[in-house]
Amino acid sequence: MIWESQYWKEDLTRLALRLGQRSHQSKWSERSLGKLEKEIFIGFYSIRKLLEAKKLSEDIVNGLIPADSFKWSGGRKITHLTSSSALLEAFDFNALQKVKLSLRFVCNQVIHSYIYKETFDENGRLCGILISSDCQRNKTVFFITLKNIIKAFSEIGKDYPSNAEFRFDSKSGDYIVKNW
Repeated sequence: MIWESQYWKEDLTRLALRLGQRSHQSKWSERSLGKLEKEIFIGFYSIRKLLEAKKLSEDIVNGLIPADSFKWSGGRKITHLTSSSALLEAFDFNALQKVKLSLRFVCNQVIHSYIYKETFDENGRLCGILISSDCQRNKTVFFITLKNIIKAFSEIGKDYPSNAEFRFDSKSGDYIVKNW
């Protein structure tokens, strides 16, 4: 359980700044890509821990992250041995669907990612990530822009609720907490 959220939120703010700097990067070594993956994973893990610890305002908790969704084409199933090129063939990237995903859903997609692939523009600059959890991998892959990841990390890093409401729920045996 997180008791003091400041340290987690300060790290999210730093991660947002670091990702912003990476948006200008055009050369990517294996080490650099590994660090990037770790930063994104740790950021979303931190967010999920803050959600579970009830350390975020209702505006943040109920916020939605814009993403692009691509359906599985029904071909070859995604496995641990699926190559990057086969992955690109497995989803219908011509049938883009704009979606808004809950913060918790995005955290779970990253934390339980079965598909994780960075995407780059023609100049080698990071655009975002393709992500899908183990449960979603043969259904849908989501594209989340780097801009929206940075925005989420930054906003959550600055979110310090000043009011809280606690209501005991006898069914769950715990309190329902809402922060503003």
